[in-house]
Amino acid sequence: MTDFPLPFTAPMVRALLDGRKTQTRRLLKKTNTQFNGHAWPKELIFGDCDWASAYVDDGPSPAGNIGPYLHVKWPYGKIFDQSDEILTARVYPKYQIGDQLWVKETLKYESHISKWVYAADGAIVENQLETPSPLRCPYGVAPSTFMPKSASRLTLTITGVKIERLQDISEADAIAEGVELERCCGSPHREGFPSGSCCGQPDMTDPVEEYRTLWNSINGPDAWDANPWVIALTFDVHHGNIDGVRA
Repeated sequence: MTDFPLPFTAPMVRALLDGRKTQTRRLLKKTNTQFNGHAWPKELIFGDCDWASAYVDDGPSPAGNIGPYLHVKWPYGKIFDQSDEILTARVYPKYQIGDQLWVKETLKYESHISKWVYAADGAIVENQLETPSPLRCPYGVAPSTFMPKSASRLTLTITGVKIERLQDISEADAIAEGVELERCCGSPHREGFPSGSCCGQPDMTDPVEEYRTLWNSINGPDAWDANPWVIALTFDVHHGNIDGVRA
């Protein structure tokens, strides 16, 4: 079992706290994958792989590595001997079932009480940090990337891992991503209505459309249209620091 930090935006932290979010999708990158079960070759540029023709294998691999993973063509010859040889690699997510994620979120320093609080909901950080440096935390705000493990209050235990194209997300998975269903007819009860409609009203936004809007708000206006490969993690949410949850 391995621990990983994972940053979340304030709306997604609130969704975790409310129990609305049990999935997250992250762009497939060098930093969250392994190449043939090992570190990526330093010489290999991520974009040089043929991601358009890649496909998912649920595993296990011939070497016994569990899936899922992507079969990806990569220019072996271009990198190592200037030939035209193309090989196929297996690209694995670093995350596995049973691994734990400690949630990183933005913190704010409230000078009137001399305490750090979580920006998502204003709750006071139990394990207080040092008074912020104006250079490191301008305006008293510490972005999620700076949050130390000791200040994390949410721990996620991974129960499922898959690789897919972003636009392959289902309505059920979009709901598990924490979209705000009250914007969809004000009710989470959609059983019996066709996909792409909202409570039988085609002009209303459905959960997948809500997730598209959410994805673009985080990753850029054209991010959904690019339909990249993503790692989709399903998890159980525990309220507490990862060290205490493990104990």
